[in-house]
Amino acid sequence: MQVAFKLQPLCIQHNPLKINKIECTINNNQINMQNNSIISLCGDICSECPRYIATKANNLEKLTELANLWFRLGFRTKVVCADEMKCNGCSKCKPCSYNINSCEHIQDLENCGECKLYPCEKINLVLKKLIK
Repeated sequence: MQVAFKLQPLCIQHNPLKINKIECTINNNQINMQNNSIISLCGDICSECPRYIATKANNLEKLTELANLWFRLGFRTKVVCADEMKCNGCSKCKPCSYNINSCEHIQDLENCGECKLYPCEKINLVLKKLIK
């Protein structure tokens, strides 16, 4: 039996490049995704994030631009250096500024979207900060 489904981003803030969907099929209990997205713990699409892309390209000029933008938007209290802006994506073993990885429910999951309590208060706090 084969099942096909499409995942759509939660909101425009999580979808800066306007991705419409991620198409998936399940065949014999294996999931095949039609793109190579890297999804963080909280559900952000890292592989579409300008910070992640600039880090992977070692584009210090873009990271500096993003540092200034994040300061102007209120995501940071000061402009930080390009090295401090580098991001290789989130995981359970890395520090998380929102403490997502300390959640007792994430330990057996790939990301928060798999949790039966989603969206929880921690995720709502992340979304509130992004929507500002």
